[in-house]
Amino acid sequence: MTRTITNFKEEIYQEMTLDVTSFIDNKGGNSEAIRESQRKRGHSVEVVDEVIQMYQDWVKRTSYRYLEGFLLADFLP
Repeated sequence: MTRTITNFKEEIYQEMTLDVTSFIDNKGGNSEAIRESQRKRGHSVEVVDEVIQMYQDWVKRTSYRYLEGFLLADFLP
């Protein structure tokens, strides 16, 4: 089954909610600690990488939209 944000949210909300930056090492998070927590509880460690990838995809999409709007604004009268 391919994870979507909707079914991923349902899985996470059944357990607990974490701030996405907790997964992002360069934002002060600790992805390895979250992986270890997943291992100890017998849960999927791969989900940590999926969250990180979803975050990176979101950053790319929102950064591009911001940049696109900024560049278009420069050319508008």
